[in-house]
Amino acid sequence: MFSDLSALGIATLSVVCAALGIAFIRLPRAVARVPKLATSGAIAMLDPYLDDDGKERAVQRAGLHLIGSAFDISMRFALVIAIAALPIWGADVLQ
Repeated sequence: MFSDLSALGIATLSVVCAALGIAFIRLPRAVARVPKLATSGAIAMLDPYLDDDGKERAVQRAGLHLIGSAFDISMRFALVIAIAALPIWGADVLQ
């Protein structure tokens, strides 16, 4: 019975750490930038004042920013997983 309660406490602490990690590393802000980056490339393609080279440069720039943003989000998400694993790892070490 006691081990079940302590496991529940460790799991709860892990979830709390993950939530705090998400807030601390500003994961929602990083994710919120993606639609703006995606639409900037599409808007550039439809801009009648840009020539073809300008459109291509704008779309390539938006694509590179999207790739960088995907990498940034992946690293932030990996950090959240590591933060959530800390209570589990700590409990295992202390056991």
